[in-house]
Amino acid sequence: VIPIHLLNILSWNRVEELICGKPIIDVKLFKQMTNYSNCSLNDKTIQIFWDVVKHKMNNSERSKLLQFVWGRSRLPLNKNDFDKKMSILLTDHSNPNEFLPISHTCFFQLDLPKYTDPEIMYQKLVYAITNCGSIDTDE
Repeated sequence: VIPIHLLNILSWNRVEELICGKPIIDVKLFKQMTNYSNCSLNDKTIQIFWDVVKHKMNNSERSKLLQFVWGRSRLPLNKNDFDKKMSILLTDHSNPNEFLPISHTCFFQLDLPKYTDPEIMYQKLVYAITNCGSIDTDE
């Protein structure tokens, strides 16, 4: 609970930002706050992933990606405000381009097929974040 007299010194925008985070997804911060389970930042699929997130996705799609993976649509303001890092686990399939990514919101984890093409990865991610609205298939 925040005492009302303290709220008077902040604008509503600042209070919203402090409580909810910034509406613009900071890709650099998002990337810094990510661990890799069975791969590394240098893995080709991971490089494609961050390129897609940064250059192909708009902010609304990035927000939906965050919602898909973590159950929230905004990042914390800075590294110190994170209670855990996102984890990316690459999944092996005989034809990865036919599979969708899977999220585990309780663990802030993305199971990502080893897509071979940036456009296919973008299409699969956008499909998943747009059409998979149930958190951990609870519905």
